[in-house]
Amino acid sequence: MQRQISFFLAFLVLLCCGRGFAEECGVIPAHPRHLELRSPNPEAAYELSEKAYLAYENKEFHCAAYYGLEAFLSQPDAVLALNVANALKEGGQLDAALAYAEHALSRNPGEQVKEGVNALLAELRPAVENPGLLSLTPEELQATAIQVQWTRYLRGDRVHLPPGEHSIVVERPGQNPSTELISLPLPVANTEPLEEPADNSWLLITGSVTAGVGAALLVTTIIVDVAAGSKRSEYDEIGDCLRASAPSSACSKYTDDVARSTDDYNRLGDEVESLVGIETITLAAGAVLTAAGSALLIWYLLSPSDTAEASAATPYIFSLAPSPRWDGATLLFGMSF
Repeated sequence: MQRQISFFLAFLVLLCCGRGFAEECGVIPAHPRHLELRSPNPEAAYELSEKAYLAYENKEFHCAAYYGLEAFLSQPDAVLALNVANALKEGGQLDAALAYAEHALSRNPGEQVKEGVNALLAELRPAVENPGLLSLTPEELQATAIQVQWTRYLRGDRVHLPPGEHSIVVERPGQNPSTELISLPLPVANTEPLEEPADNSWLLITGSVTAGVGAALLVTTIIVDVAAGSKRSEYDEIGDCLRASAPSSACSKYTDDVARSTDDYNRLGDEVESLVGIETITLAAGAVLTAAGSALLIWYLLSPSDTAEASAATPYIFSLAPSPRWDGATLLFGMSF
């Protein structure tokens, strides 16, 4: 009795407010796969289904679908998904209606609900596959989502519309949603897929490695130069002593054994020559690699960041939850249209 009174009061509110429902009804996702978990609440589901029923009776199909979906999310059941599909169909959202009808069938409905779902599917499938309609996807508009009337389609969704102009809300990465007048069929130039931001991380990695190797070679050049300088000093000292007509007492360690000193002189000459060759190679290679690595790092720093482009609008998400057992007769009486 108490529930009947509340239902009657809600009906009186509907009569007084007329089309006031439409102002508080939100956008509906075009496909159930975009739904998210919500804790089951049978009481809330019943009240929301009553609001959906009143909106449906008043031909406010947008609000009927919205409140029907809210009821479904509070108590996911095949009959409530069927309610949403029926409201979407009456509101002209045939693609979304087909998706919710198929979802209702996937939830193992009872025979009575299954019969209603199959009848609705038999009506919707030919209507959606009508060759006179043209399909449109968010990808074709380089968008993350599009909104046709009060139904929102994400990437992977497809809506079928008649040829001509349509006012559609378009959401693109890094931009606020905007209403655009789209003419179908689309021009060929507008059918290109959405370009993904360029990944410039290879510049950072390659530049860092190249510059690091170049710097290591320059350090090696300094070490080799120090070693070559030490050996060159000894080489010059022995050469001066061996060539002097009157060697000084400091040259005695070389002049006492001229043959050995001559061998040391020749050996040191070869070593100095080798070290100079290595030094020349490491200096040239280090300079080139350091310059190349630095150029790649500068290129990376000057390239545009893809962070802003990669961000997209948060998808419209609802939830699903396990369905507790309800009395079937009460469910059908209170919630189906």
